[in-house]
Order: sequence, then C-alpha cells, then structure tokens
Amino acid sequence: MVNFFKRIYRGNIIYAIALIVLGLVFAVWPADSRSVLIRILGVLFVLSGLAVAYTFFRNRTPGQLPMVLIAGIILAILGVLIIVRPESFVEFIIILAGAFILLSGIMNFCQTLSLALLHYRYWWIGMIISILTIMLSVLVMTKPGKIADIVFIITGASMIYDGATNLWVAMKLRWFSRKVREGISDTVDGQY
Repeated sequence: MVNFFKRIYRGNIIYAIALIVLGLVFAVWPADSRSVLIRILGVLFVLSGLAVAYTFFRNRTPGQLPMVLIAGIILAILGVLIIVRPESFVEFIIILAGAFILLSGIMNFCQTLSLALLHYRYWWIGMIISILTIMLSVLVMTKPGKIADIVFIITGASMIYDGATNLWVAMKLRWFSRKVREGISDTVDGQY
C-alpha cells in the first residue's frame, strides 16, 4: 500500500511540474508555443497522408478507385502547408470560427426582430446580445493573431492552475502515506 502511494506521489509531482512548465511556456510565449504545436500537427498530417498512400499501394486491388490515394495526397499536402505557414493555418481556423459566430449573431438579430414584431416586452435584450455577438465576430475575424494569443495565455494559466492543484493533491497523498506507515489512519485521528 505504501509503495502504491509513493508511485502515485511521484507520478503526480512529475505531471504537475510538467503542467506548470508547459503552462508558463504557453502563457509567456503564446505565439511560439502555437507555432510549434501547429507544426507538430502539420507533421502528423504528413505522416497520416503518407500512411494512407502506403496502405493504398500495399493493399491495391485491380479496378480499385484511387480515392484513398487522393485523400492521402491531400493530407500530406495540407501537412506541408501547415508546416510551412503555421500562422496562416491558425488564422484561417480563427477566421472560420469568427464567420460562424457572425452567422449566429445575424441569425439572433433576425430572431430578435421577430420578437419585436410580436411585441415581446424584452426584445431589446436579445437585440443587445445579438449586436454584441456580431461585434465579437468582427473582432475575432480582424484580429485572429491576438485572439490566438489570448487563447494560449488562458490555456497556459489553466495549466498552471491545474499543475498547482495536482501538486497539492500529491503533497496530501504523501502526508497520508506517511500516516499509513505510522499506522495512523486519516479516519482515526480526524485530520485531513
């Protein structure tokens, strides 16, 4: 039982420290962190594309359509593009998300107009919310790099928090394992 707690303690300490360090890297260098992660994603796309193409040639049967091969080639090309231009990929994804937010805001605006025409008393609340949504979408689409930085900073802060709480849990496990070795149970002495 004691060895079990020691293994959990060591694993939690390593995991917590890794989270804190990675969180600090994300929070302090969001653009560089993002670039590295996106390039890793690009490499995974290239490897996936090559694996799909390899599978096509390895398991080729007469009359087989080359759709799988084409999908593999597209994956590999997309991976190369991501590796070469990681920021463009991130900006594209963020602008796409902004476009979806804009569409949602416009739909909410139209629905709110319907509420106003139906003489709903609080239609103006929906109008304010829909206008704020549209404004947010414009911000997201015009400043995708800044939005990506904010996302990475928040992610980094969350990782730091998670690492700190994991450290706390690890210290409590260590304290409890010492009590178990001493033969004193948490439930017997009433301490936590």
